[in-house]
Amino acid sequence: MSLEPPAPNISWDEVVEELEDKPWARPACKLMMDKVLQAAASKVLVFRILNTREEINRLNIEI
Repeated sequence: MSLEPPAPNISWDEVVEELEDKPWARPACKLMMDKVLQAAASKVLVFRILNTREEINRLNIEI
């Protein structure tokens, strides 16, 4: 299947150049996003641990 008119070809350099201009591609922004994701992941871990403790207590009562 081909497009009419054919789609223009793009090069890898054009793609990379366009991505480098995005704010989230800057090193400082990437570092901040990494910190935010790490903080979120640690909150999820704490939440899972607390829920696991509650579940163990619930199961101990049922048994």
